[in-house]
Amino acid sequence: MNKYATFACLQPDHLPKHEDIDGAHFIITRVLIPISAGQSVSIQSISTKIAFFYRPGLLITVHRLPQAFMDEVKEKLIERGDFKRVESIVAKMLWHILHSYETPAVRW
Repeated sequence: MNKYATFACLQPDHLPKHEDIDGAHFIITRVLIPISAGQSVSIQSISTKIAFFYRPGLLITVHRLPQAFMDEVKEKLIERGDFKRVESIVAKMLWHILHSYETPAVRW
């Protein structure tokens, strides 16, 4: 694993990115989290980072907060064996992350 990617996934304020590293993929994305009225707004206060390292047959996620959608994906796809490739699991997780922004985007 690339040392830069490892460092990037541990930086709390790192912005989203994708890299191909020696036949593996590295993605950093951010999922929206609820904020309270009057709360100061920063990238860390409105979202939390999730990093993915994956290649065929292997998926590693790095995240600070538990995410309910990860349990759902684990139960529906992994434990039932309803996927053909690791990319299917990553795509489903990215779908949930993208949709975390839907309600605020529609509301504004």
